[in-house]
Amino acid sequence: MLDKDNIPQHVAIIMDGNGRWAREKSLPRSAGHHRGIQRVKEIIKAAGAIGIKYLTLFAFSAENWKRPKSEVAMLMRALDNFLSHNIERMKKNNMRLAVIGRRRPLPDYLWERLVDSQAATKDCNGLTVVLAFNYGGRAEI
Repeated sequence: MLDKDNIPQHVAIIMDGNGRWAREKSLPRSAGHHRGIQRVKEIIKAAGAIGIKYLTLFAFSAENWKRPKSEVAMLMRALDNFLSHNIERMKKNNMRLAVIGRRRPLPDYLWERLVDSQAATKDCNGLTVVLAFNYGGRAEI
């Protein structure tokens, strides 16, 4: 049984290792990323259920732009797809989406989805899912 007094208020996760997971299973990198998305759904649900207030997901670093263009494009589409299929569920569960990071060079369609998703959940006051996207410490140096 969980002790509500010992639940952290903020949990941050660096989403890393999807490609390595796929390689170890002799699967394409995209399969690893899709598996990671399934895990994110489970984590968001669990975080909300146990009363965590903030869940930050470091989803895409500025350094990730150096990956093959096809992989970057797949990741952009995967995030767009995740939001289009899950934002209403987040809203229904009183979860708010917040996005931190840089706008450029994100594709316009994805930026619009991020802005719309934040707007759709702005009045929710349960778990806040903070999506750290297109940010990296190296870019700050």
